Amino acid sequence: MLSYINLKNFKCFEDQNFAMGNLTIIAGANGAGKSTLVQSLLLLRQSALDRRSLLSERVQFMGSLVKLNNAYETRFFGNEDTDIFISMEDDEIKDALDVTIKNAVDTDSTCDTEVSGNLSEYEKKSLLFSKDLVYLSPDRLGPVSMHPSRIIDDAVLGRTSDTFGGWAAARLNEAQKNDEMVVIKALNKSGDGRVTTNVSKWMSYIMDFNYTVNVTEHDKDNLKMSYTVVANDMPFDVSPLNMPFGNSSIFPIVVALMTAPKNSLVIIENPEAHIHPKAQTKIGELLAIAAQNGVQIIIETHSDHLLNGVRIAIKERMIDENNVEVHFVYADHDNPIKHHAQRLQIHEDGSMDDWPVGFFDEWEDSLRTLTNDA
Repeated sequence: MLSYINLKNFKCFEDQNFAMGNLTIIAGANGAGKSTLVQSLLLLRQSALDRRSLLSERVQFMGSLVKLNNAYETRFFGNEDTDIFISMEDDEIKDALDVTIKNAVDTDSTCDTEVSGNLSEYEKKSLLFSKDLVYLSPDRLGPVSMHPSRIIDDAVLGRTSDTFGGWAAARLNEAQKNDEMVVIKALNKSGDGRVTTNVSKWMSYIMDFNYTVNVTEHDKDNLKMSYTVVANDMPFDVSPLNMPFGNSSIFPIVVALMTAPKNSLVIIENPEAHIHPKAQTKIGELLAIAAQNGVQIIIETHSDHLLNGVRIAIKERMIDENNVEVHFVYADHDNPIKHHAQRLQIHEDGSMDDWPVGFFDEWEDSLRTLTNDA
């Protein structure tokens, strides 16, 4: 499991450390640097597994996982040092993996590296380089009836086949054909252990109404997706086009977790996208349960409701508070191009003592404005 990340001169961070847990939550305003940590990890994976390069020699700034343009635009502007440094620790490996991107001043899409001698050990053992990784970007696939029937085998993308969730229907169809069982037993909400029934059960729970997710073969290249809902004791098949938009947003997340093997890594940006506050809270619960039981999860989020779902999960003993890391990223008041991260603690009762300015405090600020008679 990834346990620690250090970034120097990487985008908005001059020198910043991040402790990583079973579940790592990165929060902050737009442009505060939430995606920066995710991008540093994706850059390493992309550069190691892209056939165009070797991480031991060069990094690839433009690829299928992350597009950072070039070294010059990726380097922190406020420092005369022209090198970018990324260091990561994994609790399965003795020493840190250190990657120095040398003389990051050019506008080429690649740049030379110096890498510590344990790169091959990380590529073999670290979850970041595993074929089981899932990365879901904030730009996920919207409602469509037809989905591709095959999952593309791409070493960089891992078991996702893409970054926007277009593979999820094919993965569910595969699980359906093989009568696949959920590996993480704590996620067995349906009771019968099957991936297919648990996808429907969790999506129904999150969206707060009951339905069944259907995936059937339309032709050799395409799958048809529909939802079965019951009205007046009669089942009706409904197209995704006529269902809540949020269903399509959470579908790849739920499929990714229901099919996740133990000791795998899932990275999700904005898991709360397009879903209402109650559903966001339940997504937090789902992520917490999966993280407690063998899947390392990294999320960046704008949602206080999702955070509250995790806090409730801690209070109700679905996840140990020591397995959750929360980082609040923000711009330096005196030097806005330089950003920082503050590590926050959730206690075993779900409470949080430290609540910095800008950390999910808009509700309280708005309430004070509304109730201020002065």
